[in-house]
Amino acid sequence: MTARIEETNDTRRRLEAELQEAEEKAWKALAGYKFAMFGYWAAIWVHLNRLGRFGRPNPFRDAVALARTHTSVTERKGEETKEPTLTGLFAAPADAAEDRQPEEATEESRG
Repeated sequence: MTARIEETNDTRRRLEAELQEAEEKAWKALAGYKFAMFGYWAAIWVHLNRLGRFGRPNPFRDAVALARTHTSVTERKGEETKEPTLTGLFAAPADAAEDRQPEEATEESRG
C-alpha cells in the first residue's frame, strides 16, 4: 500500500512540475510573438490542471480579459455575439465589380 501512495505522490509531483513548465513556456512563447505556441502551452496547462485536479486559477485569465477588451466579437455565455465586419483592405467597395451587370459594348470599345 505504501508503494502505491508513493507512486501517486510521485505522479502528482511530476504533474505539478509539468504544469509549471507549461506555464513558463506559454509566457515565453507569448513574449516572443509565437502566438500559436502560446495557445498550445496554455491549453496544456489547462489540461494538466484538470487532470491533476489542482483547481488552480488560470494564470492566463488577465491576458484573456485584455483580449476581450480589444475585440467586438464576444463569445461569452448569455451575451449576444456580434458578427465581425471586414474593414480596410479586406472590405469590398460598395460598387464591387461582381455586383454590377455586364455593360453593353459601345462602338468605341469595339474598336
